[in-house]
Amino acid sequence: MTISPLSELLKATTLEFTIWHDPVAAVDGIPADSDDALVWWTPTLGPTAVLCLHRLSRYLTTSPSMSFDTVELAGAMGLVQKDRLAASEGFTRAMPRLEMFGMIRTIGNTIHVRTILPPLPQRFIRQLPTNLRDACPWTVTK
Repeated sequence: MTISPLSELLKATTLEFTIWHDPVAAVDGIPADSDDALVWWTPTLGPTAVLCLHRLSRYLTTSPSMSFDTVELAGAMGLVQKDRLAASEGFTRAMPRLEMFGMIRTIGNTIHVRTILPPLPQRFIRQLPTNLRDACPWTVTK
């Protein structure tokens, strides 16, 4: 089993983040810290992953690169263990999920975060609940 660089980084006491500039997503994308991101990406990424992405994006709007104490960052999202000595499993699962869906990527010891999300892919639009699918701002091709 291969251990990803992100898995190793999440064991560190401090995490480094920077903005992931994606000119393609910037064309038709939506801000990751917006209500639209919460509406359209939560059914695909899940609520914990979207919360993490939303908060990280908001932090990065104040500074393009930031360092966080891992436990403090997780605590700010309500994702720490009861003893507040470690990030919860929710946090340590959400971050790899964001990486799997291309919302974050690891380069060296830095986690790059999309602050502009690309349009929802067609396969995910088709999986939305009917009320969301019908209101989706991106076209569904049959």
